[in-house]
Amino acid sequence: MKKKKDYQRWLIVAKLALIEAIVNAVLSAVRIGTVHPKVIARAASASLVSEVAQAELLLG
Repeated sequence: MKKKKDYQRWLIVAKLALIEAIVNAVLSAVRIGTVHPKVIARAASASLVSEVAQAELLLG
């Protein structure tokens, strides 16, 4: 049971780190103006959804 709680805590930290990375990437792209922010946001969102789904499958 402790292992599952530790994994859940790790998952929360990982989600927050991914969200922070997404926000930073979007802000950088907007600042530089090289890529439309919607493109980056969609790609990052899809990546985040995939990572979360995989982690949730592992939790069972």
